[in-house]
Amino acid sequence: MIKGDRWKYSLVVALLFIFSLMLGCPAKGQISQPQVVFDEAGKAIQENNYPEAKQKLKSLLEANYEHGAVQLNLGYIYAVQDSLGNAIYYFRQAELHPEYQQQAKEGLRYARQRLPNREVVLPKLPWQQAFDWAGRTIGSNGLMTATLLFLYITVFFTLLYWFTQFMHHKGTLYLIYGSLLITLLLAIGSIHIAHLQQKYDIGVLVSSEQPVYSESDRSSSIISSAYEGYSFTIDYSQSKPDENWYYVRLSNGMFGWIEGDGLRIYEV
Repeated sequence: MIKGDRWKYSLVVALLFIFSLMLGCPAKGQISQPQVVFDEAGKAIQENNYPEAKQKLKSLLEANYEHGAVQLNLGYIYAVQDSLGNAIYYFRQAELHPEYQQQAKEGLRYARQRLPNREVVLPKLPWQQAFDWAGRTIGSNGLMTATLLFLYITVFFTLLYWFTQFMHHKGTLYLIYGSLLITLLLAIGSIHIAHLQQKYDIGVLVSSEQPVYSESDRSSSIISSAYEGYSFTIDYSQSKPDENWYYVRLSNGMFGWIEGDGLRIYEV
């Protein structure tokens, strides 16, 4: 960031903080103590006292108060301080909250444009994008609920077909077969998404640079280098978190091992 422009970004952060406060923070009196801490953090941001603001916002997260406004404003603070890996981490967390999704996307775009080393991103296949979208927006539990709903519909029309005269025709059979097919597809989708969410997480590098190894050993060959802001898909079926080693898929499609130091992980 150009030094002379830092005050502009500080002003933008303060304004966005106030906007987030008006849009989504709980009303005063509803959750009194978190609101007081949030207000104090807002005052610290407006005074450009970012260390104090970060400390107060992180204390809310440590108390399991994972409100989107808290994560969004931590992202803004880290972006102003040029800690872009941490900014991306918190923007991605805020993106999980629908009311802050658009602001988080804008923050992500801003942070990634300022990365000195941009990663090469291999586009995902259409079916991967579909499962990603379903996992983020509906989730495995939502799909399982839809599965049960269509199962009940299938059973209901099957009983009508068996025990009533006016529903005993081919149209009802087609309806039953269609409902049964949708039930099976939803069940398969729900199971697959639950498997993906259990097996994989996403990590972002917050340190400046880190090597990616061919094996979980520093003496093995280095196959690539990862830089601040790079994202990884972490495969827990092969990772060794107890030894601080993670088996990852880079955004360019390569696979390798990376140490956990400097890696921040969040659930998909």
